[in-house]
Amino acid sequence: MAKDCIRDIQIAKVDMLRRFSSVCATYGIRWFVDGGTLLGTVRHGAFIPWDDDIDVSVPRADYARLCCIPQEDFSPFFMQWRGSDWQAARGHMQIRRPDTTEILMCEMTKHGKAMFTFNQGLFMDVFPIDFIPDGWENGLGDDLWRLKKGAWDSRANRATCEALQKEFDDLSGKCNKSGIMHTIAVDFNPSRFTPAECFGDLVQMRFEGLDVFVPAGYERRLRHLYGDGWKTPQKEPTVHGKTFVDLKHPYTYYLSS
Repeated sequence: MAKDCIRDIQIAKVDMLRRFSSVCATYGIRWFVDGGTLLGTVRHGAFIPWDDDIDVSVPRADYARLCCIPQEDFSPFFMQWRGSDWQAARGHMQIRRPDTTEILMCEMTKHGKAMFTFNQGLFMDVFPIDFIPDGWENGLGDDLWRLKKGAWDSRANRATCEALQKEFDDLSGKCNKSGIMHTIAVDFNPSRFTPAECFGDLVQMRFEGLDVFVPAGYERRLRHLYGDGWKTPQKEPTVHGKTFVDLKHPYTYYLSS
């Protein structure tokens, strides 16, 4: 349950996307909106009305360069990945706004406190995107999920957590040209794999008044993600579940004392 109204959250996240876009332009990082944000861009030119999430994808080589950009370039936001905030253990990058709060409900105690101490400000997701490696039919999805869950469960042990996150990245990045996938390993579903040629070229569209990049093959991408009926609005829960949002207090306000 969000404490703030959804439109306030959406507007705040557009500011985060604007900063991210500016940094990527400065460093020549290739990126595009994806998932629900791609769907909202194509179908509404804005957020899906009931969605407050922003998803962007970055090809693996650009993602590696993105991780090397100085933190101050993202100011006042925080670039969170395993090298800057290992305990988050997400398996992908998030851009955070530290003077606010967005905590997954599954990561809050019954007393309304955060279970973990990593930066839990308002976030947008940045996914590395990879070609599908040879041998994915032979348990790759299981291996990725094992590494992701292992890192998640090891957040009290920095060495173990970081090692599992790195192994996850390395396994995800072993690629050929057969297709493309997210490396989040929550849904390793071949029906959602999108042919690589859909991402060869990017075009610009408007999203909430911003110019954003979308794959030239966006219709095919959306069919793979949402089925043939993607043009018809249908309210569905987010993959990560509900979040608690407070735009007036930093996440530290909710840390256990």
